[in-house]
Amino acid sequence: MKWSCALALALISGCSGEQMDGTDEDPSSTEVPAGGIDDASDGSPEGAPEDGSATGSGEDDWLQLRPGERRFDAWPNFTDPDGTARQRVLLNGAVHKGPFLTGSSVRVANLDVRGRPTGARFATTVVDDLGNFSIEVDATTLVSVEATGRFYNEVTGAVAASPVTLRAIENTRQMGGRGVNVNTVTHLTYDRVRKLISEGASFDQARERAEGELQSGLGLTPANFSTGTVGTRMNLLGGDTNGNSYLFAVSSVFTYAAQVIDWEYQAEALQELLDGFALDLALDGRIDASRLASIDEARLFIDTGGVEASFADRLALLRVTARIPDLDRSLDHDGDGLVNTADNCRRLPNTNQIDADGDGIGDVCDDVLPRTMLCVYVPSIAASSTCDPNSLYLQCAGMRTGLDGLPYSRGVTTDWFFDEWQENPNFPIPDCAQPNPEAPDGATWLTRLTLDEWDNPATLQPIRALSELEFSSLPHPANAPKELVFDDGLLPRLARLAASGP
Repeated sequence: MKWSCALALALISGCSGEQMDGTDEDPSSTEVPAGGIDDASDGSPEGAPEDGSATGSGEDDWLQLRPGERRFDAWPNFTDPDGTARQRVLLNGAVHKGPFLTGSSVRVANLDVRGRPTGARFATTVVDDLGNFSIEVDATTLVSVEATGRFYNEVTGAVAASPVTLRAIENTRQMGGRGVNVNTVTHLTYDRVRKLISEGASFDQARERAEGELQSGLGLTPANFSTGTVGTRMNLLGGDTNGNSYLFAVSSVFTYAAQVIDWEYQAEALQELLDGFALDLALDGRIDASRLASIDEARLFIDTGGVEASFADRLALLRVTARIPDLDRSLDHDGDGLVNTADNCRRLPNTNQIDADGDGIGDVCDDVLPRTMLCVYVPSIAASSTCDPNSLYLQCAGMRTGLDGLPYSRGVTTDWFFDEWQENPNFPIPDCAQPNPEAPDGATWLTRLTLDEWDNPATLQPIRALSELEFSSLPHPANAPKELVFDDGLLPRLARLAASGP
Protein backbone atom coordinates (compact mmCIF):
# COMPACT_ATOMS: atom_id res chain seq x y z
CA MET A 1 0.00 0.00 0.00
CA LYS A 2 1.39 3.40 -0.97
CA TRP A 3 1.89 6.03 1.70
CA SER A 4 -0.47 8.97 1.42
CA CYS A 5 1.07 12.42 1.06
CA ALA A 6 -0.68 13.74 4.18
CA LEU A 7 -0.47 10.81 6.58
CA ALA A 8 2.53 8.69 5.72
CA LEU A 9 5.08 11.25 4.64
CA ALA A 10 3.79 14.25 6.64
CA LEU A 11 5.19 16.67 4.12
CA ILE A 12 5.92 20.05 5.59
CA SER A 13 3.70 21.90 3.19
CA GLY A 14 1.27 19.29 1.94
CA CYS A 15 1.40 17.77 -1.51
CA SER A 16 3.63 19.12 -4.27
CA GLY A 17 2.99 22.69 -5.23
CA GLU A 18 0.89 23.58 -2.11
CA GLN A 19 1.98 26.93 -0.69
CA MET A 20 3.26 27.39 2.87
CA ASP A 21 1.48 30.03 4.90
CA GLY A 22 3.20 32.57 7.09
CA THR A 23 6.57 32.78 8.82
CA ASP A 24 7.59 33.28 12.40
CA GLU A 25 10.57 35.40 11.47
CA ASP A 26 11.31 38.30 9.18
CA PRO A 27 14.45 36.79 7.65
CA SER A 28 16.93 38.79 5.68
CA SER A 29 17.90 37.90 2.15
CA THR A 30 21.44 38.61 0.97
CA GLU A 31 23.09 38.16 -2.40
CA VAL A 32 25.21 35.02 -2.76
CA PRO A 33 28.03 33.97 -5.06
CA ALA A 34 27.22 33.22 -8.70
CA GLY A 35 27.06 29.51 -9.31
CA GLY A 36 25.79 28.46 -5.89
CA ILE A 37 27.66 26.24 -3.47
CA ASP A 38 30.02 23.49 -4.57
CA ASP A 39 32.68 21.12 -3.31
CA ALA A 40 35.71 22.96 -4.68
CA SER A 41 38.61 22.48 -2.29
CA ASP A 42 39.72 26.10 -2.55
CA GLY A 43 36.33 27.45 -1.55
CA SER A 44 35.85 29.30 -4.85
CA PRO A 45 33.08 27.70 -6.90
CA GLU A 46 33.15 27.93 -10.64
CA GLY A 47 30.42 29.91 -12.32
CA ALA A 48 31.59 33.40 -11.38
CA PRO A 49 30.43 36.35 -13.49
CA GLU A 50 32.93 37.78 -15.91
CA ASP A 51 32.68 41.19 -14.22
CA GLY A 52 34.76 39.87 -11.32
CA SER A 53 32.12 40.04 -8.60
CA ALA A 54 32.25 37.78 -5.56
CA THR A 55 32.79 34.11 -6.25
CA GLY A 56 32.37 32.53 -2.84
CA SER A 57 34.56 32.04 0.20
CA GLY A 58 35.32 29.63 2.99
CA GLU A 59 33.68 26.39 3.96
CA ASP A 60 31.65 27.87 6.84
CA ASP A 61 29.91 30.59 4.78
CA TRP A 62 26.66 28.70 4.64
CA LEU A 63 26.44 28.22 8.42
CA GLN A 64 27.30 31.42 10.29
CA LEU A 65 26.58 32.66 13.81
CA ARG A 66 25.90 36.16 15.01
CA PRO A 67 28.94 37.82 16.66
CA GLY A 68 29.51 36.52 20.16
CA GLU A 69 27.42 33.38 19.77
CA ARG A 70 28.91 29.90 20.13
CA ARG A 71 28.61 26.81 17.99
CA PHE A 72 26.85 23.76 19.35
CA ASP A 73 29.90 21.64 18.55
CA ALA A 74 31.89 23.83 20.99
CA TRP A 75 29.75 22.52 23.87
CA PRO A 76 31.01 19.00 24.60
CA ASN A 77 28.27 18.27 27.12
CA PHE A 78 25.40 19.75 25.16
CA THR A 79 22.48 17.39 24.45
CA ASP A 80 19.41 17.97 22.34
CA PRO A 81 17.49 14.66 22.32
CA ASP A 82 14.56 15.86 20.21
CA GLY A 83 16.64 18.01 17.85
CA THR A 84 14.52 21.11 18.42
CA ALA A 85 17.05 23.48 20.05
CA ARG A 86 17.46 26.46 17.75
CA GLN A 87 20.60 28.24 16.61
CA ARG A 88 20.89 31.37 14.45
CA VAL A 89 22.45 30.43 11.10
CA LEU A 90 22.93 31.97 7.68
CA LEU A 91 21.81 29.40 5.15
CA ASN A 92 23.14 29.84 1.60
CA GLY A 93 22.40 27.63 -1.37
CA ALA A 94 21.11 27.32 -4.91
CA VAL A 95 18.17 25.65 -6.67
CA HIS A 96 19.12 23.74 -9.80
CA LYS A 97 16.79 22.12 -12.30
CA GLY A 98 18.65 23.80 -14.32
CA PRO A 99 18.92 26.92 -12.26
CA PHE A 100 15.71 28.50 -10.98
CA LEU A 101 15.04 32.09 -12.04
CA THR A 102 15.15 35.29 -10.03
CA GLY A 103 12.14 35.67 -7.74
CA SER A 104 11.48 31.96 -7.24
CA SER A 105 10.22 31.35 -3.72
CA VAL A 106 12.29 29.50 -1.10
CA ARG A 107 10.77 28.29 2.17
CA VAL A 108 12.66 26.79 5.11
CA ALA A 109 10.95 24.79 7.86
CA ASN A 110 12.41 23.46 11.09
CA LEU A 111 12.10 19.71 11.77
CA ASP A 112 12.60 17.66 14.89
CA VAL A 113 14.97 14.71 15.14
CA ARG A 114 12.37 12.41 13.51
CA GLY A 115 11.82 14.73 10.58
CA ARG A 116 8.50 16.15 11.82
CA PRO A 117 7.80 19.89 11.34
CA THR A 118 8.00 21.97 14.49
CA GLY A 119 5.87 24.78 13.05
CA ALA A 120 8.67 27.33 12.55
CA ARG A 121 8.87 28.52 8.93
CA PHE A 122 10.91 31.13 7.09
CA ALA A 123 10.77 32.51 3.55
CA THR A 124 13.01 34.23 0.99
CA THR A 125 13.49 34.31 -2.78
CA VAL A 126 16.09 33.35 -5.37
CA VAL A 127 18.23 36.42 -6.08
CA ASP A 128 19.51 35.69 -9.62
CA ASP A 129 18.97 33.46 -12.65
CA LEU A 130 21.58 31.02 -11.32
CA GLY A 131 19.23 29.84 -8.57
CA ASN A 132 21.10 31.39 -5.63
CA PHE A 133 19.42 32.22 -2.33
CA SER A 134 20.41 33.20 1.21
CA ILE A 135 18.40 33.33 4.42
CA GLU A 136 19.17 33.84 8.12
CA VAL A 137 17.06 31.64 10.39
CA ASP A 138 16.78 30.25 13.91
CA ALA A 139 17.29 26.64 12.78
CA THR A 140 16.81 23.33 14.47
CA THR A 141 19.27 20.51 13.71
CA LEU A 142 17.25 19.35 10.67
CA VAL A 143 15.65 21.76 8.24
CA SER A 144 13.56 21.28 5.14
CA VAL A 145 14.07 23.60 2.18
CA GLU A 146 11.39 23.90 -0.50
CA ALA A 147 11.65 26.03 -3.65
CA THR A 148 9.00 26.82 -6.28
CA GLY A 149 9.73 28.64 -9.49
CA ARG A 150 10.37 28.66 -13.20
CA PHE A 151 13.62 27.16 -14.40
CA TYR A 152 15.99 26.66 -17.31
CA ASN A 153 14.98 23.51 -19.23
CA GLU A 154 18.15 21.55 -20.03
CA VAL A 155 16.59 19.64 -22.93
CA THR A 156 14.73 22.38 -24.82
CA GLY A 157 17.34 25.04 -24.03
CA ALA A 158 14.61 27.49 -23.03
CA VAL A 159 13.02 28.82 -19.86
CA ALA A 160 10.09 26.68 -18.69
CA ALA A 161 6.65 28.20 -19.08
CA SER A 162 5.42 26.90 -15.70
CA PRO A 163 7.01 26.45 -12.27
CA VAL A 164 7.98 23.28 -10.45
CA THR A 165 8.61 22.61 -6.76
CA LEU A 166 11.77 20.92 -5.45
CA ARG A 167 12.69 19.93 -1.88
CA ALA A 168 15.77 19.09 0.16
CA ILE A 169 16.53 18.18 3.77
CA GLU A 170 19.76 19.11 5.58
CA ASN A 171 21.49 18.91 8.97
CA THR A 172 22.52 22.44 10.01
CA ARG A 173 24.87 21.22 12.76
CA GLN A 174 27.25 19.38 10.46
CA MET A 175 30.45 21.34 10.15
CA GLY A 176 32.48 21.62 6.97
CA GLY A 177 29.38 21.84 4.80
CA ARG A 178 29.13 24.26 1.91
CA GLY A 179 25.41 24.88 1.69
CA VAL A 180 22.11 23.25 0.90
CA ASN A 181 21.63 22.97 -2.84
CA VAL A 182 18.10 21.97 -3.82
CA ASN A 183 17.84 19.83 -6.96
CA THR A 184 16.25 16.78 -8.55
CA VAL A 185 18.38 14.34 -6.55
CA THR A 186 17.41 15.91 -3.21
CA HIS A 187 13.75 16.02 -4.29
CA LEU A 188 13.64 12.38 -5.40
CA THR A 189 15.16 11.22 -2.09
CA TYR A 190 13.36 13.70 0.21
CA ASP A 191 10.42 11.49 1.16
CA ARG A 192 12.62 8.40 1.56
CA VAL A 193 15.04 10.22 3.87
CA ARG A 194 12.21 11.43 6.11
CA LYS A 195 10.66 7.97 6.26
CA LEU A 196 13.97 6.38 7.29
CA ILE A 197 14.53 9.09 9.91
CA SER A 198 11.04 8.54 11.29
CA GLU A 199 11.95 4.87 11.72
CA GLY A 200 15.02 5.70 13.80
CA ALA A 201 17.87 6.05 11.29
CA SER A 202 20.30 8.94 11.74
CA PHE A 203 20.19 11.66 9.12
CA ASP A 204 23.52 10.60 7.59
CA GLN A 205 22.42 6.96 7.43
CA ALA A 206 19.08 7.88 5.89
CA ARG A 207 20.55 10.16 3.25
CA GLU A 208 23.28 7.72 2.24
CA ARG A 209 20.82 4.86 1.95
CA ALA A 210 18.18 6.86 0.06
CA GLU A 211 20.63 8.29 -2.46
CA GLY A 212 22.14 4.85 -3.04
CA GLU A 213 18.71 3.35 -3.59
CA LEU A 214 17.82 6.12 -6.04
CA GLN A 215 20.99 5.69 -8.09
CA SER A 216 20.57 1.94 -8.21
CA GLY A 217 16.86 2.13 -9.00
CA LEU A 218 17.15 4.65 -11.84
CA GLY A 219 19.93 2.75 -13.62
CA LEU A 220 21.25 5.86 -15.38
CA THR A 221 24.82 5.02 -14.37
CA PRO A 222 26.84 1.81 -14.15
CA ALA A 223 26.45 -0.05 -10.85
CA ASN A 224 30.01 0.79 -9.79
CA PHE A 225 29.71 4.52 -10.47
CA SER A 226 30.38 6.73 -7.43
CA THR A 227 29.07 10.28 -7.21
CA GLY A 228 31.63 11.15 -4.54
CA THR A 229 29.31 13.57 -2.76
CA VAL A 230 25.79 13.97 -1.36
CA GLY A 231 22.83 15.49 -3.17
CA THR A 232 22.86 18.86 -1.39
CA ARG A 233 26.46 19.42 -2.55
CA MET A 234 25.70 18.66 -6.21
CA ASN A 235 25.70 21.76 -8.39
CA LEU A 236 25.29 22.19 -12.15
CA LEU A 237 27.69 25.14 -12.01
CA GLY A 238 30.23 23.49 -9.72
CA GLY A 239 32.54 21.99 -12.34
CA ASP A 240 32.95 18.63 -14.07
CA THR A 241 32.84 16.17 -11.18
CA ASN A 242 31.14 12.79 -10.87
CA GLY A 243 28.48 14.22 -8.57
CA ASN A 244 27.67 17.21 -10.74
CA SER A 245 27.61 15.05 -13.87
CA TYR A 246 25.18 12.66 -12.16
CA LEU A 247 22.89 15.54 -11.16
CA PHE A 248 23.01 16.86 -14.74
CA ALA A 249 22.09 13.38 -16.02
CA VAL A 250 19.17 12.93 -13.61
CA SER A 251 17.79 16.40 -14.36
CA SER A 252 18.16 16.06 -18.13
CA VAL A 253 16.76 12.54 -18.42
CA PHE A 254 13.67 13.36 -16.34
CA THR A 255 13.15 16.54 -18.37
CA TYR A 256 13.46 14.57 -21.63
CA ALA A 257 10.95 12.00 -20.38
CA ALA A 258 8.50 14.77 -19.40
CA GLN A 259 8.84 16.29 -22.86
CA VAL A 260 7.89 12.97 -24.47
CA ILE A 261 4.93 12.53 -22.11
CA ASP A 262 3.44 15.98 -22.72
CA TRP A 263 5.12 18.47 -25.04
CA GLU A 264 2.64 21.26 -24.34
CA TYR A 265 2.72 21.00 -20.54
CA GLN A 266 6.27 19.83 -19.91
CA ALA A 267 6.73 21.40 -16.48
CA GLU A 268 3.52 19.83 -15.19
CA ALA A 269 4.55 16.44 -16.59
CA LEU A 270 7.98 16.84 -14.99
CA GLN A 271 6.47 17.61 -11.57
CA GLU A 272 4.25 14.56 -11.80
CA LEU A 273 7.19 12.37 -12.78
CA LEU A 274 9.42 13.61 -9.97
CA ASP A 275 6.71 13.36 -7.31
CA GLY A 276 5.62 9.91 -8.47
CA PHE A 277 9.18 8.54 -8.37
CA ALA A 278 9.82 10.17 -4.97
CA LEU A 279 6.74 8.63 -3.37
CA ASP A 280 7.44 5.24 -4.94
CA LEU A 281 11.01 5.23 -3.65
CA ALA A 282 9.86 6.32 -0.18
CA LEU A 283 7.83 3.18 0.40
CA ASP A 284 10.55 0.52 0.29
CA GLY A 285 13.59 2.01 -1.44
CA ARG A 286 12.67 0.50 -4.80
CA ILE A 287 11.16 1.95 -7.97
CA ASP A 288 8.40 0.06 -9.71
CA ALA A 289 9.41 -1.27 -13.13
CA SER A 290 6.35 0.29 -14.76
CA ARG A 291 7.68 3.76 -13.89
CA LEU A 292 11.12 3.08 -15.32
CA ALA A 293 10.02 2.59 -18.95
CA SER A 294 9.91 6.30 -19.72
CA ILE A 295 13.25 6.88 -17.97
CA ASP A 296 14.91 4.03 -19.86
CA GLU A 297 13.77 5.51 -23.17
CA ALA A 298 15.03 8.97 -22.22
CA ARG A 299 18.37 7.59 -21.02
CA LEU A 300 18.96 5.84 -24.35
CA PHE A 301 17.96 8.63 -26.70
CA ILE A 302 18.88 11.89 -25.02
CA ASP A 303 21.40 13.91 -27.04
CA THR A 304 24.11 14.64 -24.47
CA GLY A 305 26.13 16.89 -26.78
CA GLY A 306 23.07 18.97 -27.65
CA VAL A 307 22.09 19.38 -24.00
CA GLU A 308 25.58 20.54 -23.05
CA ALA A 309 25.80 22.96 -25.97
CA SER A 310 22.44 24.53 -25.10
CA PHE A 311 23.48 24.94 -21.46
CA ALA A 312 26.71 26.61 -22.56
CA ASP A 313 24.69 29.06 -24.66
CA ARG A 314 22.45 29.81 -21.67
CA LEU A 315 25.40 30.58 -19.41
CA ALA A 316 26.99 32.75 -22.09
CA LEU A 317 23.75 34.72 -22.26
CA LEU A 318 23.97 35.25 -18.50
CA ARG A 319 27.63 36.30 -18.82
CA VAL A 320 28.72 33.44 -16.58
CA THR A 321 31.84 31.37 -17.03
CA ALA A 322 31.46 27.84 -15.72
CA ARG A 323 32.81 24.42 -16.57
CA ILE A 324 29.73 22.43 -17.56
CA PRO A 325 29.62 18.85 -16.24
CA ASP A 326 30.19 16.17 -18.88
CA LEU A 327 27.00 14.10 -19.12
CA ASP A 328 28.87 11.19 -20.72
CA ARG A 329 31.05 11.00 -17.62
CA SER A 330 28.17 9.41 -15.66
CA LEU A 331 25.47 8.40 -18.15
CA ASP A 332 25.26 4.87 -19.56
CA HIS A 333 23.13 5.27 -22.71
CA ASP A 334 22.59 1.58 -23.47
CA GLY A 335 22.66 0.24 -19.90
CA ASP A 336 25.54 -2.16 -20.57
CA GLY A 337 27.51 -1.19 -17.45
CA LEU A 338 29.89 1.29 -19.07
CA VAL A 339 29.70 5.07 -18.95
CA ASN A 340 29.51 6.63 -22.40
CA THR A 341 33.07 7.95 -22.26
CA ALA A 342 34.34 4.37 -21.89
CA ASP A 343 31.91 2.72 -24.34
CA ASN A 344 32.92 2.09 -27.98
CA CYS A 345 29.28 1.57 -28.98
CA ARG A 346 27.17 3.85 -26.81
CA ARG A 347 23.64 3.05 -27.97
CA LEU A 348 23.86 -0.71 -28.56
CA PRO A 349 24.84 -2.92 -25.57
CA ASN A 350 28.30 -4.53 -25.81
CA THR A 351 29.72 -5.33 -22.40
CA ASN A 352 32.68 -7.15 -23.95
CA GLN A 353 33.73 -4.06 -25.97
CA ILE A 354 35.18 -6.34 -28.68
CA ASP A 355 36.65 -4.39 -31.59
CA ALA A 356 38.15 -7.01 -33.89
CA ASP A 357 39.13 -4.61 -36.67
CA GLY A 358 40.59 -2.02 -34.31
CA ASP A 359 38.63 0.88 -35.78
CA GLY A 360 37.59 2.23 -32.39
CA ILE A 361 33.98 1.10 -32.88
CA GLY A 362 32.68 -2.04 -31.18
CA ASP A 363 31.85 -5.02 -33.36
CA VAL A 364 28.16 -4.77 -32.44
CA CYS A 365 28.13 -1.37 -34.13
CA ASP A 366 30.19 -2.69 -37.04
CA ASP A 367 27.32 -5.10 -37.75
CA VAL A 368 25.29 -2.15 -38.97
CA LEU A 369 28.20 -0.11 -40.31
CA PRO A 370 28.29 0.76 -43.09
CA ARG A 371 26.26 -1.60 -45.26
CA THR A 372 23.03 -2.24 -43.35
CA MET A 373 20.01 -0.03 -42.82
CA LEU A 374 16.85 -0.82 -40.89
CA CYS A 375 13.70 0.47 -42.54
CA VAL A 376 10.04 0.98 -41.74
CA TYR A 377 7.51 0.37 -44.51
CA VAL A 378 3.92 1.64 -44.25
CA PRO A 379 1.95 0.03 -47.12
CA SER A 380 -0.36 2.95 -47.73
CA ILE A 381 2.43 5.47 -48.23
CA ALA A 382 3.41 5.41 -51.89
CA ALA A 383 6.54 7.06 -53.21
CA SER A 384 4.76 8.87 -56.01
CA SER A 385 1.53 10.76 -56.34
CA THR A 386 -0.02 7.82 -58.18
CA CYS A 387 -0.27 4.50 -56.41
CA ASP A 388 2.29 2.16 -57.92
CA PRO A 389 2.55 -1.37 -56.49
CA ASN A 390 6.10 -1.51 -57.83
CA SER A 391 7.14 1.43 -55.69
CA LEU A 392 7.35 1.43 -51.90
CA TYR A 393 8.01 4.24 -49.45
CA LEU A 394 10.76 3.07 -47.08
CA GLN A 395 12.03 5.16 -44.17
CA CYS A 396 15.45 3.93 -43.13
CA ALA A 397 18.13 4.59 -40.54
CA GLY A 398 21.72 3.40 -40.78
CA MET A 399 24.96 3.93 -38.92
CA ARG A 400 27.66 6.22 -40.26
CA THR A 401 30.73 7.58 -38.54
CA GLY A 402 30.82 11.26 -37.72
CA LEU A 403 33.82 13.57 -37.59
CA ASP A 404 34.26 12.69 -33.93
CA GLY A 405 34.61 9.01 -34.79
CA LEU A 406 31.36 8.08 -33.09
CA PRO A 407 28.50 6.38 -34.94
CA TYR A 408 25.34 8.31 -35.60
CA SER A 409 22.04 7.61 -37.39
CA ARG A 410 21.58 8.64 -40.97
CA GLY A 411 17.99 8.80 -42.10
CA VAL A 412 16.86 8.36 -45.71
CA THR A 413 13.75 7.56 -47.67
CA THR A 414 13.78 5.41 -50.75
CA ASP A 415 11.23 4.21 -53.30
CA TRP A 416 13.36 1.27 -54.37
CA PHE A 417 11.37 -1.94 -54.56
CA PHE A 418 12.62 -5.52 -54.75
CA ASP A 419 10.58 -7.40 -57.32
CA GLU A 420 10.61 -10.68 -55.41
CA TRP A 421 8.40 -9.15 -52.75
CA GLN A 422 5.48 -9.33 -55.15
CA GLU A 423 5.75 -13.11 -54.86
CA ASN A 424 5.97 -13.09 -51.05
CA PRO A 425 2.51 -13.74 -49.55
CA ASN A 426 3.72 -12.66 -46.11
CA PHE A 427 4.51 -9.13 -47.16
CA PRO A 428 1.68 -6.66 -47.93
CA ILE A 429 1.69 -4.85 -51.25
CA PRO A 430 0.33 -1.26 -51.26
CA ASP A 431 -3.40 -1.02 -51.74
CA CYS A 432 -4.02 1.55 -54.46
CA ALA A 433 -7.52 2.12 -53.13
CA GLN A 434 -6.10 3.31 -49.79
CA PRO A 435 -3.23 5.74 -50.49
CA ASN A 436 -3.98 7.97 -47.49
CA PRO A 437 -1.05 7.85 -44.98
CA GLU A 438 -3.51 8.55 -42.17
CA ALA A 439 -5.33 5.27 -42.81
CA PRO A 440 -2.87 2.47 -43.63
CA ASP A 441 -4.53 -0.56 -45.15
CA GLY A 442 -1.95 -3.14 -44.12
CA ALA A 443 0.52 -3.77 -41.33
CA THR A 444 3.60 -1.63 -40.77
CA TRP A 445 6.71 -3.67 -41.50
CA LEU A 446 10.25 -3.56 -40.18
CA THR A 447 12.79 -4.51 -42.84
CA ARG A 448 16.54 -4.79 -43.34
CA LEU A 449 18.09 -3.10 -46.35
CA THR A 450 21.68 -3.97 -47.30
CA LEU A 451 23.72 -1.76 -49.59
CA ASP A 452 26.50 -2.44 -52.05
CA GLU A 453 29.88 -0.72 -51.96
CA TRP A 454 28.39 2.32 -53.72
CA ASP A 455 25.58 2.55 -51.12
CA ASN A 456 22.98 1.34 -53.61
CA PRO A 457 20.27 -1.14 -52.47
CA ALA A 458 21.36 -4.77 -52.83
CA THR A 459 18.83 -6.81 -50.83
CA LEU A 460 15.66 -6.07 -48.94
CA GLN A 461 14.51 -8.51 -46.26
CA PRO A 462 11.25 -8.33 -44.27
CA ILE A 463 11.91 -8.84 -40.54
CA ARG A 464 8.45 -8.69 -38.99
CA ALA A 465 5.25 -6.71 -38.80
CA LEU A 466 5.07 -3.97 -36.17
CA SER A 467 2.06 -3.44 -34.00
CA GLU A 468 0.41 -0.01 -33.93
CA LEU A 469 1.81 0.47 -30.41
CA GLU A 470 5.35 -0.34 -31.56
CA PHE A 471 5.06 1.94 -34.56
CA SER A 472 3.63 4.79 -32.49
CA SER A 473 6.55 4.46 -30.03
CA LEU A 474 8.92 5.64 -32.77
CA PRO A 475 9.55 9.39 -33.17
CA HIS A 476 7.12 11.04 -35.61
CA PRO A 477 6.78 14.62 -36.86
CA ALA A 478 3.81 16.36 -35.23
CA ASN A 479 2.10 16.90 -38.58
CA ALA A 480 2.96 13.49 -40.09
CA PRO A 481 2.17 10.64 -37.66
CA LYS A 482 2.96 7.96 -40.25
CA GLU A 483 6.44 9.29 -41.01
CA LEU A 484 9.57 9.13 -38.90
CA VAL A 485 11.91 11.66 -37.35
CA PHE A 486 15.48 10.88 -38.35
CA ASP A 487 17.65 11.48 -35.30
CA ASP A 488 20.47 9.71 -33.48
CA GLY A 489 17.96 7.63 -31.55
CA LEU A 490 16.12 6.12 -34.53
CA LEU A 491 18.51 3.29 -35.39
CA PRO A 492 18.83 2.01 -31.79
CA ARG A 493 15.04 2.02 -31.51
CA LEU A 494 14.67 0.02 -34.72
CA ALA A 495 17.49 -2.33 -33.70
CA ARG A 496 15.77 -3.04 -30.41
CA LEU A 497 12.48 -3.80 -32.22
CA ALA A 498 14.33 -6.08 -34.64
CA ALA A 499 15.97 -7.99 -31.78
CA SER A 500 12.81 -8.34 -29.68
CA GLY A 501 10.98 -10.61 -32.10
CA PRO A 502 7.28 -10.53 -32.96
